[in-house]
Amino acid sequence: MIDVALSDDAWQRIKHLLPWDSKRRFDRTARDPQDVLNTIFWVITRNEKWHSLPPNYPPAQACSIKWLQCRPNGLMSKILLS
Repeated sequence: MIDVALSDDAWQRIKHLLPWDSKRRFDRTARDPQDVLNTIFWVITRNEKWHSLPPNYPPAQACSIKWLQCRPNGLMSKILLS
C-alpha cells in the first residue's frame, strides 16, 4: 500500500513512542498508526502537500492532525532520530 514504508524492525523500535489509541471516534475505525506514520514520512521526504497524497494512503486530514499533535512535544524528532 505505502511505498515509503518503515521496515518491520524500525516499526518495532519506535511503536512504543506513539500515543495513538485504537478507539473508534466519530463512528469511524481508528487508522493504523504505522500507516499514518508512513504517510507522514511520505509527505516529509517528498516535500509534498497533504492534498497531494495518492488515493491509496490514509486520509490527509487524519495524518496531518497526527503530525500536528506530535510536533510540539518533540515526538516526531524522537521518531526521526530512532
